[in-house]
Amino acid sequence: MAVDNSITLTDHMLTQITENQMISLDIEGAVRNVTQISIINGNGAELYNQMTPFLPFPKGHSEEQHKIIQGLLDQAVYIIGFGINSDLKILSEAGFFIRPDAKCIDVAGTFDWMKRMRLVDKKQVAACNLKGVAEYFGIKAIQGYHMSNVDATVTLEVFKKMYDLNKGYFCIV
Repeated sequence: MAVDNSITLTDHMLTQITENQMISLDIEGAVRNVTQISIINGNGAELYNQMTPFLPFPKGHSEEQHKIIQGLLDQAVYIIGFGINSDLKILSEAGFFIRPDAKCIDVAGTFDWMKRMRLVDKKQVAACNLKGVAEYFGIKAIQGYHMSNVDATVTLEVFKKMYDLNKGYFCIV
């Protein structure tokens, strides 16, 4: 049972993209008087990681930083996030654009779908937040949750574990 907003990635599709065409991103700042945006590529290399003491994002980011972030978004064919809708909303409100052909993959939404399809055992999931989902997939002892660089990295690792289990099926937004 597929949902309308989905994509099935194949090994071939993934081998055809360059390392910066797949990114994982996260934006944090709601609980602190600081905003952090982090973008890593599909290999886990940090492409951008900045904190600023101003809310809402992007106050405190220079025009040069804006160009860097937009440049990374312009390259991205696949954008991965955990509950990515909120990050995309923040980016849009800050004047950033996602290329029209980009696929924004929601790892949280995909996990919910996997639970409904009984691909994961709900009883084994401590919580349906990033930490709980990561631990379900065997990603443990991660320090620094809710730091965007950590969350973006963990989200990418969860994406990779999901890819193997769900045969490349992901929910997109």
